[in-house]
Amino acid sequence: GDITSILSIPANHRCRFALVARHPMIIAGLHIAAETFHLIDPSITLEIKAKDGEKVEAGSIIMHGEGLALSVLAAER
Repeated sequence: GDITSILSIPANHRCRFALVARHPMIIAGLHIAAETFHLIDPSITLEIKAKDGEKVEAGSIIMHGEGLALSVLAAER
């Protein structure tokens, strides 16, 4: 994480998150995103809602999960 997150978020604070499509798109590489989250913190839980090659509309939830906020923020950056 970054210094601002480390200084302002308690280490044990948990959060929920969602990856949402901003525009219509074709999904590719979600397994890489999931692996990144798990490399940062194996305790992050993920549910992938789309498949590679699938076309999704803007606003579609692609993946969501839960974990320690500092880990989630580090992984998404």
